[in-house]
Amino acid sequence: MGSPVQWHTDVHGASDLAIVELRRLMTDAAKKVAEGGAAIGTEAVIPQARIAAHEGVYPEEVDWRTLVVGTLCEAAE
Repeated sequence: MGSPVQWHTDVHGASDLAIVELRRLMTDAAKKVAEGGAAIGTEAVIPQARIAAHEGVYPEEVDWRTLVVGTLCEAAE
């Protein structure tokens, strides 16, 4: 397997940075729950019928939160 990677000298790519951010988010969320707070995704009431997968390529200025059923064409314009 070779020697362990020296993380302080390694060059990180975009996927590495995404993993670091996810770990930070999950650590903060776990601390919040341990302190009696609400878990991620349990504070807002979201109608299950509005949750859906979607795939597409949109201009950078399109807010991803507007990409819901019924507004896809408006958001992409």
